[in-house]
Amino acid sequence: MSRSIRSTAVPTHPASDDMEPLRQQNRTLYRQLRELNHRLEEEGRSKSQFLSNVRNEINNPLGAIIGLADRIARADRPDPARARSFAQLIHDEAAGLSFQMENIIVAAELEEGQAALDISTVCIGSLLDEVLGRFARRISAKQLKVTARTGGHGRGERRALLLFPTDARKIGLIITNLLANAIEFNVRGGEMEIEAGEVSGWLRLRICDTGAGISREGLKRLYQRFHQLSRGPSKLHRGHGLGLCLCKGLLDLLGGEITVTSERHEGVQVTITLPPAELPDDTPARAANEQIFRSPLSAEG
Repeated sequence: MSRSIRSTAVPTHPASDDMEPLRQQNRTLYRQLRELNHRLEEEGRSKSQFLSNVRNEINNPLGAIIGLADRIARADRPDPARARSFAQLIHDEAAGLSFQMENIIVAAELEEGQAALDISTVCIGSLLDEVLGRFARRISAKQLKVTARTGGHGRGERRALLLFPTDARKIGLIITNLLANAIEFNVRGGEMEIEAGEVSGWLRLRICDTGAGISREGLKRLYQRFHQLSRGPSKLHRGHGLGLCLCKGLLDLLGGEITVTSERHEGVQVTITLPPAELPDDTPARAANEQIFRSPLSAEG
Protein backbone atom coordinates (compact mmCIF):
# COMPACT_ATOMS: atom_id res chain seq x y z
CA MET A 1 0.00 0.00 0.00
CA SER A 2 1.49 3.22 -1.08
CA ARG A 3 1.37 6.39 0.93
CA SER A 4 1.42 9.82 -0.55
CA ILE A 5 3.21 12.51 1.39
CA ARG A 6 2.02 16.00 0.81
CA SER A 7 4.79 18.53 0.85
CA THR A 8 3.93 21.77 2.49
CA ALA A 9 6.18 24.75 2.03
CA VAL A 10 7.21 26.26 5.38
CA PRO A 11 8.62 29.77 5.26
CA THR A 12 12.13 29.91 6.64
CA HIS A 13 11.70 33.49 7.93
CA PRO A 14 8.71 35.20 9.46
CA ALA A 15 7.16 37.98 7.57
CA SER A 16 8.90 41.33 7.89
CA ASP A 17 5.95 42.82 9.76
CA ASP A 18 6.19 40.08 12.41
CA MET A 19 9.87 40.84 13.04
CA GLU A 20 9.48 44.58 13.53
CA PRO A 21 8.40 44.46 17.22
CA LEU A 22 11.42 42.24 17.97
CA ARG A 23 13.77 44.60 16.15
CA GLN A 24 12.33 47.55 18.05
CA GLN A 25 12.78 45.69 21.34
CA ASN A 26 16.39 44.89 20.45
CA ARG A 27 17.09 48.52 19.55
CA THR A 28 15.59 49.68 22.84
CA LEU A 29 17.59 47.11 24.81
CA TYR A 30 20.80 48.06 23.01
CA ARG A 31 20.22 51.75 23.72
CA GLN A 32 19.55 51.04 27.40
CA LEU A 33 22.70 48.91 27.69
CA ARG A 34 24.75 51.64 26.01
CA GLU A 35 23.36 54.28 28.39
CA LEU A 36 24.01 52.02 31.39
CA ASN A 37 27.59 51.42 30.25
CA HIS A 38 28.10 55.16 29.84
CA ARG A 39 26.77 55.82 33.34
CA LEU A 40 29.01 53.13 34.82
CA GLU A 41 32.05 54.56 33.06
CA GLU A 42 31.17 58.07 34.23
CA GLU A 43 30.60 56.87 37.80
CA GLY A 44 33.92 55.04 37.68
CA ARG A 45 35.71 58.25 36.69
CA SER A 46 33.79 60.22 39.31
CA LYS A 47 34.59 57.61 41.96
CA SER A 48 38.30 57.84 41.17
CA GLN A 49 38.08 61.63 41.45
CA PHE A 50 36.14 61.23 44.71
CA LEU A 51 38.88 59.04 46.20
CA SER A 52 41.46 61.61 45.17
CA ASN A 53 39.38 64.38 46.77
CA VAL A 54 38.95 62.38 49.98
CA ARG A 55 42.68 61.80 50.17
CA ASN A 56 43.28 65.54 49.89
CA GLU A 57 40.46 66.40 52.30
CA ILE A 58 42.04 64.11 54.91
CA ASN A 59 45.75 64.64 54.26
CA ASN A 60 45.63 68.44 54.04
CA PRO A 61 43.99 69.11 57.44
CA LEU A 62 46.00 66.33 59.08
CA GLY A 63 49.20 67.87 57.76
CA ALA A 64 48.14 71.29 59.02
CA ILE A 65 47.21 69.93 62.47
CA ILE A 66 50.51 68.08 62.84
CA GLY A 67 52.52 71.06 61.61
CA LEU A 68 50.83 73.58 63.91
CA ALA A 69 51.01 71.29 66.92
CA ASP A 70 54.70 70.68 66.22
CA ARG A 71 55.42 74.42 66.13
CA ILE A 72 53.70 74.88 69.51
CA ALA A 73 55.56 71.92 71.01
CA ARG A 74 58.98 73.09 69.76
CA ALA A 75 58.67 76.65 71.06
CA ASP A 76 60.79 77.18 74.19
CA ARG A 77 58.71 80.12 75.32
CA PRO A 78 55.54 80.14 73.21
CA ASP A 79 53.82 83.48 72.89
CA PRO A 80 50.32 83.04 74.43
CA ALA A 81 48.57 84.98 71.65
CA ARG A 82 50.40 83.03 68.95
CA ALA A 83 49.68 79.73 70.70
CA ARG A 84 45.98 80.61 70.92
CA SER A 85 45.94 81.44 67.22
CA PHE A 86 47.57 78.10 66.39
CA ALA A 87 45.16 76.29 68.70
CA GLN A 88 42.17 77.91 66.94
CA LEU A 89 43.55 76.84 63.56
CA ILE A 90 44.04 73.29 64.85
CA HIS A 91 40.46 73.29 66.13
CA ASP A 92 39.09 74.53 62.79
CA GLU A 93 41.04 71.94 60.78
CA ALA A 94 40.01 69.14 63.15
CA ALA A 95 36.35 70.21 63.03
CA GLY A 96 36.42 70.27 59.24
CA LEU A 97 38.01 66.83 59.15
CA SER A 98 35.41 65.48 61.59
CA PHE A 99 32.61 66.83 59.37
CA GLN A 100 34.03 65.19 56.24
CA MET A 101 34.50 61.86 58.02
CA GLU A 102 30.94 62.00 59.37
CA ASN A 103 29.66 62.45 55.80
CA ILE A 104 31.62 59.43 54.60
CA ILE A 105 30.47 57.24 57.51
CA VAL A 106 26.78 58.15 57.10
CA ALA A 107 27.01 57.68 53.31
CA ALA A 108 28.38 54.18 53.92
CA GLU A 109 25.54 53.45 56.37
CA LEU A 110 22.98 54.53 53.77
CA GLU A 111 24.68 52.45 51.07
CA GLU A 112 24.59 49.34 53.26
CA GLY A 113 21.04 49.94 54.51
CA GLN A 114 22.23 50.33 58.11
CA ALA A 115 21.09 53.91 58.73
CA ALA A 116 18.63 53.46 61.60
CA LEU A 117 16.44 56.31 62.85
CA ASP A 118 16.72 57.74 66.36
CA ILE A 119 13.68 59.97 66.84
CA SER A 120 13.39 62.64 69.51
CA THR A 121 12.04 66.16 69.96
CA VAL A 122 14.60 68.41 68.28
CA CYS A 123 14.94 72.14 68.78
CA ILE A 124 15.44 73.34 65.20
CA GLY A 125 16.13 76.93 66.26
CA SER A 126 18.95 75.94 68.63
CA LEU A 127 20.31 73.46 66.08
CA LEU A 128 20.55 76.18 63.43
CA ASP A 129 22.18 78.48 65.96
CA GLU A 130 24.73 75.81 66.82
CA VAL A 131 25.61 75.02 63.18
CA LEU A 132 25.96 78.71 62.30
CA GLY A 133 28.25 79.08 65.32
CA ARG A 134 30.56 76.39 63.91
CA PHE A 135 30.81 78.34 60.66
CA ALA A 136 31.24 81.76 62.31
CA ARG A 137 34.90 82.15 61.30
CA ARG A 138 34.26 81.17 57.68
CA ILE A 139 31.25 83.50 57.50
CA SER A 140 33.36 86.34 58.90
CA ALA A 141 36.26 85.59 56.56
CA LYS A 142 33.97 85.89 53.51
CA GLN A 143 32.18 88.91 55.01
CA LEU A 144 28.79 87.31 54.45
CA LYS A 145 25.58 88.89 55.69
CA VAL A 146 23.40 86.19 57.26
CA THR A 147 19.69 86.58 57.99
CA ALA A 148 17.98 83.76 59.86
CA ARG A 149 14.36 83.36 60.97
CA THR A 150 12.57 80.53 62.74
CA GLY A 151 8.91 80.08 63.54
CA GLY A 152 6.68 77.26 64.71
CA HIS A 153 3.41 76.68 66.52
CA GLY A 154 2.80 78.40 69.80
CA ARG A 155 3.92 81.80 71.02
CA GLY A 156 7.03 83.47 72.33
CA GLU A 157 10.00 81.27 73.15
CA ARG A 158 8.38 78.02 71.97
CA ARG A 159 7.68 79.52 68.55
CA ALA A 160 11.27 80.77 68.20
CA LEU A 161 12.73 77.41 69.27
CA LEU A 162 10.66 75.44 66.73
CA LEU A 163 10.41 72.04 68.39
CA PHE A 164 10.00 69.21 65.89
CA PRO A 165 10.05 65.38 66.14
CA THR A 166 12.80 63.96 63.91
CA ASP A 167 16.28 62.41 64.00
CA ALA A 168 18.62 65.03 65.50
CA ARG A 169 21.84 63.62 64.05
CA LYS A 170 20.48 63.31 60.53
CA ILE A 171 18.70 66.66 60.32
CA GLY A 172 21.82 68.24 61.84
CA LEU A 173 24.02 66.71 59.13
CA ILE A 174 21.59 67.85 56.42
CA ILE A 175 21.62 71.43 57.72
CA THR A 176 25.41 71.40 58.12
CA ASN A 177 25.94 70.27 54.52
CA LEU A 178 23.48 72.79 53.10
CA LEU A 179 24.99 75.69 55.05
CA ALA A 180 28.52 74.56 54.17
CA ASN A 181 27.59 74.72 50.47
CA ALA A 182 25.88 78.10 50.83
CA ILE A 183 29.02 79.52 52.46
CA GLU A 184 31.59 77.78 50.23
CA PHE A 185 29.95 78.75 46.92
CA ASN A 186 28.91 82.26 47.94
CA VAL A 187 30.78 85.35 46.83
CA ARG A 188 32.78 87.51 49.20
CA GLY A 189 30.46 90.08 50.73
CA GLY A 190 27.42 88.10 49.62
CA GLU A 191 24.24 87.29 51.48
CA MET A 192 22.73 84.14 52.94
CA GLU A 193 19.12 83.81 54.06
CA ILE A 194 17.84 80.98 56.26
CA GLU A 195 14.18 80.45 57.06
CA ALA A 196 12.73 77.56 59.09
CA GLY A 197 9.14 76.98 60.04
CA GLU A 198 6.18 74.61 60.09
CA VAL A 199 3.75 74.35 57.18
CA SER A 200 0.73 72.06 57.68
CA GLY A 201 2.64 70.19 60.37
CA TRP A 202 5.72 69.63 58.18
CA LEU A 203 9.11 71.23 58.77
CA ARG A 204 10.22 73.50 55.95
CA LEU A 205 13.75 74.87 55.76
CA ARG A 206 14.82 77.27 53.04
CA ILE A 207 18.43 78.40 52.45
CA CYS A 208 19.28 81.01 49.82
CA ASP A 209 22.68 82.36 48.79
CA THR A 210 24.00 84.94 46.32
CA GLY A 211 26.74 82.77 44.85
CA ALA A 212 27.60 81.89 41.25
CA GLY A 213 24.55 79.65 40.87
CA ILE A 214 24.21 76.36 39.00
CA SER A 215 23.59 75.83 35.29
CA ARG A 216 20.62 73.83 34.03
CA GLU A 217 22.97 71.01 33.05
CA GLY A 218 24.50 71.07 36.51
CA LEU A 219 21.06 70.84 38.13
CA LYS A 220 20.38 67.61 36.24
CA ARG A 221 23.41 65.93 37.85
CA LEU A 222 23.09 67.55 41.25
CA TYR A 223 22.37 64.38 43.25
CA GLN A 224 24.78 62.12 41.39
CA ARG A 225 27.23 60.42 43.73
CA PHE A 226 30.78 61.79 43.70
CA HIS A 227 29.85 64.48 41.16
CA GLN A 228 31.24 67.98 41.57
CA LEU A 229 30.52 71.00 39.41
CA SER A 230 34.25 71.80 39.34
CA ARG A 231 36.90 69.12 39.49
CA GLY A 232 40.50 68.30 38.68
CA PRO A 233 43.42 70.77 38.90
CA SER A 234 41.06 73.71 38.24
CA LYS A 235 38.80 72.74 41.17
CA LEU A 236 38.08 75.95 43.07
CA HIS A 237 36.11 74.66 46.04
CA ARG A 238 36.83 72.08 48.68
CA GLY A 239 34.62 69.07 49.26
CA HIS A 240 34.28 65.55 47.94
CA GLY A 241 30.99 65.51 46.01
CA LEU A 242 28.86 63.70 48.59
CA GLY A 243 27.02 66.58 50.27
CA LEU A 244 23.79 66.97 48.27
CA CYS A 245 23.62 63.28 47.40
CA LEU A 246 23.90 62.52 51.12
CA CYS A 247 21.21 65.09 51.97
CA LYS A 248 18.82 63.52 49.48
CA GLY A 249 19.52 60.03 50.84
CA LEU A 250 18.87 61.15 54.42
CA LEU A 251 15.69 62.98 53.43
CA ASP A 252 14.46 59.90 51.58
CA LEU A 253 15.04 57.93 54.79
CA LEU A 254 13.10 60.52 56.80
CA GLY A 255 10.28 60.74 54.25
CA GLY A 256 11.20 64.28 53.21
CA GLU A 257 12.00 66.07 49.96
CA ILE A 258 14.60 68.49 48.65
CA THR A 259 14.21 71.07 45.88
CA VAL A 260 17.04 73.11 44.36
CA THR A 261 16.37 76.07 42.07
CA SER A 262 19.09 78.18 40.50
CA GLU A 263 20.32 80.08 37.48
CA ARG A 264 23.90 80.93 36.60
CA HIS A 265 25.07 84.06 38.46
CA GLU A 266 21.73 84.20 40.33
CA GLY A 267 22.55 82.21 43.47
CA VAL A 268 20.93 79.02 44.74
CA GLN A 269 17.77 78.36 46.72
CA VAL A 270 17.47 75.02 48.53
CA THR A 271 14.20 74.00 50.18
CA ILE A 272 13.71 70.88 52.25
CA THR A 273 10.40 69.64 53.65
CA LEU A 274 10.12 66.98 56.31
CA PRO A 275 7.11 65.22 57.88
CA PRO A 276 6.95 64.85 61.67
CA ALA A 277 8.28 61.49 62.79
CA GLU A 278 6.43 59.27 65.24
CA LEU A 279 7.89 59.75 68.70
CA PRO A 280 8.85 56.65 70.72
CA ASP A 281 7.13 55.77 74.00
CA ASP A 282 9.90 57.35 76.10
CA THR A 283 9.32 60.79 74.53
CA PRO A 284 9.11 62.80 77.81
CA ALA A 285 12.49 61.58 79.02
CA ARG A 286 14.12 62.03 75.63
CA ALA A 287 12.66 65.47 75.09
CA ALA A 288 13.83 66.58 78.52
CA ASN A 289 17.39 65.66 77.57
CA GLU A 290 17.29 67.89 74.51
CA GLN A 291 18.87 71.31 74.96
CA ILE A 292 15.67 73.15 74.14
CA PHE A 293 16.11 76.10 76.44
CA ARG A 294 19.21 77.54 74.86
CA SER A 295 18.84 81.04 73.44
CA PRO A 296 16.85 80.96 70.20
CA LEU A 297 18.43 81.70 66.84
CA SER A 298 19.26 85.35 66.51
CA ALA A 299 17.72 87.31 63.66
CA GLU A 300 21.17 88.63 62.76
CA GLY A 301 24.07 86.62 61.35
